[in-house]
Amino acid sequence: MHVRVLFEFVTKHRPDIVKKLYFYIPADTANAVKAGLTEDAARLFGSRIIDAPPETGWRSLKGVLSAVRSVKANHLLLLEIDSFIYSIAFRGFPVSVSGVWFRASYHYGAAIMYEGWRQQATGLLKRLTARILCSRHSVSQLFAFDPWAVEYAATRFKTGKVKYIPDPYAFAAISRGRSDPTNNNRMVFVIVGVIGRRKGILSVLGALHLISPRDQRRIELRIIGRVVETQRGIISSALDRARRETLVTIEQVDKFVSDEAIDAAIIDSDVLLLPYQRFAGSSGVLIRAALYGKPVLATKYGLIGALVNRHKLGLTLDPYDEKSIAEALSEVLASGGLALDKESASHFAAAHVPDRYAETLCGLIT
Repeated sequence: MHVRVLFEFVTKHRPDIVKKLYFYIPADTANAVKAGLTEDAARLFGSRIIDAPPETGWRSLKGVLSAVRSVKANHLLLLEIDSFIYSIAFRGFPVSVSGVWFRASYHYGAAIMYEGWRQQATGLLKRLTARILCSRHSVSQLFAFDPWAVEYAATRFKTGKVKYIPDPYAFAAISRGRSDPTNNNRMVFVIVGVIGRRKGILSVLGALHLISPRDQRRIELRIIGRVVETQRGIISSALDRARRETLVTIEQVDKFVSDEAIDAAIIDSDVLLLPYQRFAGSSGVLIRAALYGKPVLATKYGLIGALVNRHKLGLTLDPYDEKSIAEALSEVLASGGLALDKESASHFAAAHVPDRYAETLCGLIT
């Protein structure tokens, strides 16, 4: 999606530089991009592709450098630099490079709460890495979805290399209301995306047992998305137990879901559940919840917690504390919903339109 958004913007607003661009991406990514383009645009995009084999680690970076040399590029823009930050920082880089840093959590110790000692240790390493990256002459700019990361770098590293970039959401703008009215006055809580422990699914299911039978009868939990295969056993057991021992209605769609299906699930919800655990970075689900005016119950940690609090998008809590989750669900039921500042949510969503992302990156290309 990020590749497509950038290419569409360039072809529309800067057609003069299209032939200066090459995209080093795997065949499956290239095909996915082409599927979203017009026939002429897809043909043009195809002429700008350098096929990237499905490699990881140092071999992947060697492939990137080989592609750079093959077209004599003078600048490399990594649309996700995370996999390469340590190599670029500690080995140096033979060409000018910029990148989008999805999980720039080096500032969490000062600006956003940690979740434990492992995250603190990771934060220290990332802080050192970020400082070195910013000192490298070969590093032109680093883009972060996190405004606090930019502020931290400017203050602590005395650099303007880290710049804010809005995370572009991908959504099918469905103009309609609820398609499936709440069942028997039950309030609909939804978890969407790839379903794994990091989504906080086990904490949510555990919390259901701590809610009164009266409140259990008023909850419908919808779990929409493919379950992580290696965690299927423990999640299935927790689901079976919740269905067996509580009065909560639980619906599950255990498969890959399209953007349209995700949007429909969000629109048909009363509250989105984002009790993410050990999650660094932004969330497309949070942006889309704000777009459709849906409040969230979210983790208090990381960028997600900070954004929810700053933009008044719902309520934050400890994603590991089942009792706190249970109390929050009961409070939402008692009040008939969860407060959301719709004006603030609307401004937050509007700030993430894809063209803003593409325009910022396009400023690198001359």
